[in-house]
Amino acid sequence: MERLSVKKLTALSPGHLLWICVISSEVLAMIISSAMDMILNGAITYDYLITGAVTSFLVSFIVTFLVLLLIGEIKRSELALCEKSNQLEELNKTLELKVKEEIEKSRQREQLLVQQSKLAAMGEMLGSIAHQWRQPLSAISVLFHDLKNAYEYGELDKKYLNNSVKKAMQQIEFMSHTIDDFRNYFKPAIEKVPYELKPTIKNMLSIISPQLVNNAISLKVTCKIHDMSFEECDDSIVCKEATIFGYPNELIHVIINIISNARDAILEKRANNVMSETQDEIEIEIDKLENNLYIRVKDDAGGIADEIKDKIFEPYFSTKTDTMGTGLGLYMSKVIVENNMGGKLYCENTTKGAMFTIKLKQFLEKT
Repeated sequence: MERLSVKKLTALSPGHLLWICVISSEVLAMIISSAMDMILNGAITYDYLITGAVTSFLVSFIVTFLVLLLIGEIKRSELALCEKSNQLEELNKTLELKVKEEIEKSRQREQLLVQQSKLAAMGEMLGSIAHQWRQPLSAISVLFHDLKNAYEYGELDKKYLNNSVKKAMQQIEFMSHTIDDFRNYFKPAIEKVPYELKPTIKNMLSIISPQLVNNAISLKVTCKIHDMSFEECDDSIVCKEATIFGYPNELIHVIINIISNARDAILEKRANNVMSETQDEIEIEIDKLENNLYIRVKDDAGGIADEIKDKIFEPYFSTKTDTMGTGLGLYMSKVIVENNMGGKLYCENTTKGAMFTIKLKQFLEKT
């Protein structure tokens, strides 16, 4: 305790020591003044006065010293606390900066994956455009040969020419619509809008259907809301109940990814000599429960093996060869549905194959 007291004493500033002396002197002066009055009145002796004065001085000195020592400790504690607070604040700023940097890195990685997924989809879509254009180009070629033959045999007149031009223009218009469909698909969305599933699925079918037809796979759309099924989404089908809020192209991207995986699974099943009793089919089912819309994509390819079922939504996971798949389609589909659209995407097996379910909030107009 002595060493501690000496250390604390030497730590006091000259100002503190001056205050101790001043306060102690004032206390001593008050005691002496009071004692002198008592001596004059004969209440105490002079020796008693000296002893009491010294004792009082020492007591006041010690008390003052302890008070100032306590004040010094409090100030030092405040300074230490302030220093710790500054350090903590600096640490929080550094941590916040690191979190922002990691979020930005994660966002950039996600954008890169989105870009890779779009490039992979674009390559596949170019193949689809080539397939869709093959038939109209062939038809136009036949028309030109027919015009040549009609001219050589003297059958070419204004009516014949106009009829051939009309048929050629129909084929060219079909090719133009094909380009528009693909251009709209890859056009970046500017803002979220309410949109119906029916025209969205119609646009999706115009892109993916030729690939399915080319592989002898039928596609059926079932609306359980209105209890009806159809193979083409024509303009007569109206489904205001199935309206959601977001980017239509994102949903098209997701459904195309899922259907493409279903198509590949069916083709793999055929390659393994597993044939269906009927024509292979992919079904899109639209349903509504309370304020949620469900889009289910079913296939008859036999389902997903249990050992890989939990991995299919991981990035770069694929059961295909390197030249056949990037492993990004289902991963990006899940990111789009759950991060961008606020929904859920999950998969389960049925008795015939796999079923992917997209769960989205129904858009309700404010009244």
